[in-house]
This record gives sequence, C-alpha cells and structure tokens, in this order.
Amino acid sequence: GDDFCQRISTWAGMVKKENGKVGRLYGTGGKYYKVIGDVIRNGSGLRGYNFMITDDTQQQNYLRLIRNYNATLEKDVEKKTKEIVEINDIFGKNVSPQIRDYLLKGNISLGGEKREATVMFCDIRGFTTLSENMAGEKVVQLLNTYFTGLEKCITANNGVINKYIGDAVMALFGVPIPSDTHQKDAYQAALAMRKELVELNKEFKKKGLPELRFGIGLHSGTLLAGNIGAASRMEYTVIGDTVNTASRIEGLCKTYKSDLLISSSTADALTKSGIQLKFVADAAIRGRSEKVELYSD
Repeated sequence: GDDFCQRISTWAGMVKKENGKVGRLYGTGGKYYKVIGDVIRNGSGLRGYNFMITDDTQQQNYLRLIRNYNATLEKDVEKKTKEIVEINDIFGKNVSPQIRDYLLKGNISLGGEKREATVMFCDIRGFTTLSENMAGEKVVQLLNTYFTGLEKCITANNGVINKYIGDAVMALFGVPIPSDTHQKDAYQAALAMRKELVELNKEFKKKGLPELRFGIGLHSGTLLAGNIGAASRMEYTVIGDTVNTASRIEGLCKTYKSDLLISSSTADALTKSGIQLKFVADAAIRGRSEKVELYSD
C-alpha cells in the first residue's frame, strides 16, 4: 500500500545520498508501483534494479531483499567499527592516548611549533647493577610493573609519557595539550610517583624482586614540539635546550642525594602557587654556560 511505498521511497532516497544516483518512486493509479534505484549490493558496489510491485508476494520479496541489504550494511559497519577500535587500542598502547588523538586529528606532517611546557625525566638508580643477576623475564616483569605504576601517576596529573629510554621515562606536561598549570601538574605527578614507588617496592619484596630507587628531574621552558624524523618514519616528540636540561638535572639527583630536583624555572611557578621548596644548589649543567638553581621539596 501507500505506507509501504513511502518506506521504499525514503529508503531509495537514502541510497541516493549514499551512492549519488537516482532513487525515485512512481505511482500509476494505485495498480502498481515502480522503484528505480540502487538497491542491491553487488561485490564492489551497488547494482541498479527496476521493481514492479503488483501484489503482496512481490511486496514481501522486495522487503526481504531490502532487509538483506540492510543486514549486509550493518555487518560492514560492525566490522569496520571493530577494526577502528582495535587500531585505536594498539595505537594507544604504542603512544600515549593524548598523542594518539593529536595525530588522528590530522597532525601528521613533519614539523613542529614552539611551546611552553615542563619536561620530566625519571631514571632508576643503579638499575644496570640490579639487573645483572636477574633473569631476562624477571627484568621485563619488574620494569613493566614499575612503568605501569608511574604511568598511572603521570596521566592522572595531565601528563603524557613520550618515551621509555631503557629504564628511564621521559614525560611531558603542557604538550600536546596546552596547559597553564604544567609546572604544578609535573610536581604533583612526581609526588604521586614517590608514593607509588613505596607501594611497588612492597610488592617487589613479596615476589623476591629487588627494591627500586629513582631520581626525578623537572625543568620548564620553551621547546619545539611536533612530528620529527623522516617522511616515512616519524614520531611526536619534543627537542631543545629545555629537554636536555631536564635530563641533566635528573642526572644530578645522585650527586645531591635527592630523589627529586626541580629547576628554578619550574620552582618559581610552584612557589607562586603556595608550594614551599628548599634550595639545594647552584649547579653547573653540562652544555649550559650559566648555572641552574636547583630546588627540592
């Protein structure tokens, strides 16, 4: 009847939108209706058919045909959706979710932009000596558990892990998503990591694994952030003096017997927000002509 034909017409119009071809409904005095449109999926595309709806049997046949077509579309959508979810999951495990989302928005060309951010380096003290007498699988188990704990603290404070360098972690605050609180976020992440390490060491001790100690260096400043590398193989990362200085500061944790050292560029923002820090030293930093004031909590 007219209701059925209206549904056919609506559906044919949807096909037109999808495939860019004509989908029209013709009536001839109520005797029969003719649908001209693309209604059958056939291999790589849609195939056109002309239908003469003259009785209930034909009507049911065409309804079944349309249902089968819709079912095929639904299966295709379900399959593609599953593939996208799997790709996002794999992608998100190889780069941080924030960087993944940044890249998926189309930011995939080589190049970078200057940004204000805080860089964190965290390194396990004496890990080479610790791992010498451990089986390979034990080393991997230890590091995976350790990194998982740190990652939780970093992401909870708006940071992203940019890369793992052996037993070290390089984390960013303020990139790729800009933030006016990147210094405080990095500091809060460091405090959370310190507490997390205490809990991790309890777990390691129960499993007969060695307890760990780490050093954390924080430094804020201007850096270049973006996709860096070759056209066929690039990564989202940050480069510049700010990054190098953060790494050097972390390396001084052993010298000053501290698990957390903070440069004045980060410390100034923290003290303005009411956080009290103590002065540690004016330290010479390799690669810099001027000394850097270091603070701790």
